[in-house]
This record gives sequence, structure tokens and C-alpha cells, in this order.
Amino acid sequence: MLYVPICGEGRARATLAGVTDAGGSKVTTSTSYKMTGVLDGTEYVTILEGTFTAASVPFEVAIPADLNSGTGVGKLSVSALFSTIAPGVGRSIEVTGGEVWGPLGGATLAAYQAVVNAGYDDLVPGDTACRQEPMIGVSGINVPVP
Repeated sequence: MLYVPICGEGRARATLAGVTDAGGSKVTTSTSYKMTGVLDGTEYVTILEGTFTAASVPFEVAIPADLNSGTGVGKLSVSALFSTIAPGVGRSIEVTGGEVWGPLGGATLAAYQAVVNAGYDDLVPGDTACRQEPMIGVSGINVPVP
């Protein structure tokens, strides 16, 4: 299960539940990110994909989470992402999909820590440092244009 709300102040939260390893056991990670803000490679990440509707600009936000018995909540300030849109342009977003990847591992850890510190990766979908690890889930919403 994946649930990702974004509040008006630019905070995003990803709730994961039912995450299991290859053997079917519920995953428990360290609490490094939750306690210190520093990733250690055991975390899972939710990539929120969307578009700023007024500007037709795509974006991605990668939200890390520590898990306990297959459940966890990741939180990230994405206010820096909203600052990329010029003043006077609406900040409404359309969520177009989500992916869950993990565990992060060590190969891309430094690059991903930089993404977390920035609050977003870039405005080009598909180019996120954390996509080097196994994808364990995906969701999407396709809303046809009237």
C-alpha cells in the first residue's frame, strides 16, 4: 500500500505497508534516516511523479522511509521544488504515478543523500539516483483530458 499526501507548506509524506523481502518476511530497516536524516542504505524510497498543472512542468520527488515489520512513513520537505515555479503561477499539481524502490544499498547512497538534502532531484522524470535498486511497487493514475 502506498499513500502520499502533500500539504500546502511543501511537506510530502509517503506511507508504506506490507513490504516484504524476497522470502516473504516483513522488512525492518535501521532507523538511521528517521533518527539522524542520514541514509545508511537500508531505507526504501517512494518516487512521487507529477506535473505542475499551470506550467505543464513535470517533476519527481524521492521520499525515503525506514520500515518496521513492513510498515513505515517517510517525510520530506519539498518546498524547494515549489520555489522552481515563477511567482504568480499556480502551484497545483497532478500526481501521475509513484514507484517504490529498495533497499537503497550502498552504490548510489551519496547521490541519493544529495537528492534528499535538496528536497527533489530534478524536473526530468526518470532521472533519479535511487532507481539503481530493485523496484518493488508501482502505482499510477491516468486521468483522461475531457
